[in-house]
Amino acid sequence: MTLLAAVLLAPRPADWEVNDHRTFLFNGKPWIPVGVEVDGSEAQIASAAASGVSDLLVTIRSDGTGWKETQAALEAAKVNYAIRPAEAWPKAEAWLVAPQHLRRESPTDPTMVISVPGASELLVVVAKNRDRSIALHSVVAGDGSFAVQLGREVGNDRTLLLYPRMKESLLPDLGERFSARRDGLYRALKASPFGAGLRAVVAPLGDEPPGYAEGFHAKEVGSTHLGDFAAYLESKYQAVSALTRAWSIASNDLQDFTSVARLIPLWSSGRGVASLFDPVQDKLYSANDATSLAWNDIEEFRRLQQAQRLGAFVAGIRELTRVPILTNHGSLGDTGEDGVALGVKAGNLAEILDSTGSGLGLAMKGRVRALWATGISSSKVGVDEIWAELLSSGFRGAFFRSPDPTDLPKIALAARTTDPDAADWSLTALPFPSQMLGSVFVSRTGGNTLWLPFADSGTPIPYWASVRGYRLPGRDGNKLVVWREGQPEPVKMRCADPKTIVVTSTDGTEVKLKKGKHTIEFDLGGKPVIVSGNERLPGSEDAIAAVTEVLTRIIERYGAWVDVAGGEKLNLRAALESIDLDPLGSLELLDRQARRLTVACAPYAWISLDRVEAGSLATGVVHESASLGRASEAAAGWPGQPSSPWSSWSFSSKAQGQFEAWLSTDADDDTLSTLQLVIGGATMRPTGPPVSLYGGGFRWVPFGPTKIESGTVVVKLISSSERPVSFLLDALVLSPTPFLADGPRPPVAFLRD
Repeated sequence: MTLLAAVLLAPRPADWEVNDHRTFLFNGKPWIPVGVEVDGSEAQIASAAASGVSDLLVTIRSDGTGWKETQAALEAAKVNYAIRPAEAWPKAEAWLVAPQHLRRESPTDPTMVISVPGASELLVVVAKNRDRSIALHSVVAGDGSFAVQLGREVGNDRTLLLYPRMKESLLPDLGERFSARRDGLYRALKASPFGAGLRAVVAPLGDEPPGYAEGFHAKEVGSTHLGDFAAYLESKYQAVSALTRAWSIASNDLQDFTSVARLIPLWSSGRGVASLFDPVQDKLYSANDATSLAWNDIEEFRRLQQAQRLGAFVAGIRELTRVPILTNHGSLGDTGEDGVALGVKAGNLAEILDSTGSGLGLAMKGRVRALWATGISSSKVGVDEIWAELLSSGFRGAFFRSPDPTDLPKIALAARTTDPDAADWSLTALPFPSQMLGSVFVSRTGGNTLWLPFADSGTPIPYWASVRGYRLPGRDGNKLVVWREGQPEPVKMRCADPKTIVVTSTDGTEVKLKKGKHTIEFDLGGKPVIVSGNERLPGSEDAIAAVTEVLTRIIERYGAWVDVAGGEKLNLRAALESIDLDPLGSLELLDRQARRLTVACAPYAWISLDRVEAGSLATGVVHESASLGRASEAAAGWPGQPSSPWSSWSFSSKAQGQFEAWLSTDADDDTLSTLQLVIGGATMRPTGPPVSLYGGGFRWVPFGPTKIESGTVVVKLISSSERPVSFLLDALVLSPTPFLADGPRPPVAFLRD
């Protein structure tokens, strides 16, 4: 048979598209798969097909091993199927830069053995604490274990910094290992193409590595990376002198872009030393880390390279297979994929939306793509219930993992009885700021609208009564989304111009609006409503009254403590005078003033943990928080970290005696079990379950009582985690009376005593 004849007689893939409702259409007909995940063995494929399951998600080897047997089993079963690789995305070899974590403060031993599993080399730097200058640097070879010689460079005025060269970092490789995986898959697909039953390819490069905590940087070392990075730098800066100025390098002996491309900045998150290291020449170059654009260029290049290389790879796989490509990696389809396959937890029906909310928000925020659910366990909830929930939540495909054999016929039945009109069901998303998770949950607001967390989608408004809400930016101006806890009740809101205000429900019901001179009034319950029509947004009358009362009590009772003779009364007067002109803006000013002054005069100590004083547990990398300050990122169990990393903070206590300790963090239960607080000589662990969820996962964790003396108190937090973890630390409260956690707000009950 000639090559032309073989091509003409080969099964032709169906023409396909994605409609506006996240559904695949093949030859103009919708395909909404409901099936199971199999490992490619003849036994699993045959078992699923014998039970009536006609849609499979098949795991295969990327190099083509075992394809012949898998393809024969699929053709015999006469099923539709998607394929995905068994291997994870290859990881890049890279130097790891995290001086805020990978450090030993005040080293005392001139000779030590340091374990960094997975590292082939270790750059050792000893910095002087006084000015961050470098007293010693050396590269130590090894295989996960390194004999480090510090000589005389030890003592309280020194800090040891470690920079390991990891054979496999948590960066996805975009160089030689990427190319090898890509080329192997290309060869396999060309040599042994799948038949007409192939309908999609999922994550063709494999699952993306989980990535580092934000406080970690990594610099790849592969020749492909270095060559491409040098070309990028040359294109951007044209001249080496312009590049060294941008990187604030205090040297003029770098003559080419390749020499600069291999340099490793030795700082991150305000820690480390102001130098770049050349691993080829074993040479350090001084730089101004405060102005250097080195890390900006390194990370911008990685983003561009990933978009370009992965985008070209996706296009290549699509060309070879002529079927759509779905992603399950972190960027959720910004490199040309045709759909998104989200992993779903289904321990109960509520968990489905909880586990997919952020991913759904990302998927719906971008262009319209097909949307599948994968990795579903049906052990606790019925298959029909799970599929009904997924279908109504916007998913147009589902694959169950390791189902009970008795569930296979149920999965087949769910596929056969899916409403064909579901292919055209519409669904919209109402975004809420992700930092509001805890006070609002992923849910349906009514009709076909999902209430989903979107990053950077709005700003929470102050709450001092039952009304909750957030500013929602849009092309036609800011809007206000509000709801209240409990049963629907009348709510009154202060307005700058009630005539312009429009209130719209999100469940299709009519909102009856009563307008006064400076107010609007309407019934408000748990379903959100949207207030629009004026950039000067309304503020809740109850909230204005509550925060004003708190400020009045503080000034009356603690005026001498809070400088009422100075600016506080002026700030209060200014906010109150403008409340009719800009109600919500004035309420926000009052809220900030009330929170700050509450902490200033409260009997408890409220310590924001964003400014780390010492230690390597908390990074100094800060995140926005819903409470008074910002949250600091912490990490433990990473390569090169001490076995029990710690960080410390101090504060001045006005009182002494027994205090309750409460920590606000988003650490999960396993991570919480590794944490210890050391205060006043006492070591404490969590004494009860977390309470008062707020702000995208923060919870208040009780650590029990401790004795505190007046004066300066040092607080140390220690983690003994043996697995890599990262989490956020928001605040620590020490209270002499029972502490009633109120989410991100400092409690004000003491003002009423």
